[in-house]
Amino acid sequence: MKARTHVKRGAARRKGYIDHLEELRREIISILAFLALASVLSFLFMSIIMVFLQAPLAGTEITLNYFRPEEKFLVYLKTALLSGIFFTVPFALFRFFAYIGPALKKNEKKFVYPSGILAACMFYGGGFFAYKLIAPAAVFFFTTFAGGDNISPVWGVGAWFDFISLIILGTGAAFTVPAILLILIKTGIIDAAALSRARPYFLIAVLAASGLFSPPDIVSQLMLAVPLYILFELTIAAGKRLR
Repeated sequence: MKARTHVKRGAARRKGYIDHLEELRREIISILAFLALASVLSFLFMSIIMVFLQAPLAGTEITLNYFRPEEKFLVYLKTALLSGIFFTVPFALFRFFAYIGPALKKNEKKFVYPSGILAACMFYGGGFFAYKLIAPAAVFFFTTFAGGDNISPVWGVGAWFDFISLIILGTGAAFTVPAILLILIKTGIIDAAALSRARPYFLIAVLAASGLFSPPDIVSQLMLAVPLYILFELTIAAGKRLR
């Protein structure tokens, strides 16, 4: 009898795992479908997106060029995919929290769902910050550096759109870290004290991210590093109040 009960429990546990995996598969498919739709729509409106992403070049003598017959078309495809990712972030966060929601306690749900909205807002806020401040600073630095030496800049369309996409998406992702940390603190996975002890490591990570997503001059890097570190300190302060 005990052996039969044990077998039934094992079968029920396996069925539970399979159900969770099936639900996860459906969530992933729905996110990928949304990404595909967002990418197609982005491609259809690519002329508007192109103008938008070239705005940081306004006021300069830079013109974008392509050097291979297929380059412009490939840039359109890549930019459409990256734009699709940009617009899919809120939906992906919504589906993620819908998936983990049943495993959360009631008080955790009340906090985690608003934090998901905060994460999406921080992502777009970081992207806007990069677009309005970091990208123009990068253009200024590189065009100023290009002066003299009888060397004239000829910027490729592929290189520019890779560059601006990296800045916007990378900075947006970096700005979501505080919201994610708050969720981890609230659910007890980490605590504010551990974050406090991790200050030196986070500072190194911030400086590394600033070097990756901003121009190599110190002013532009500080424009990204300082807000990120302030957000980290605010996260620690908020985390201490949460627990």
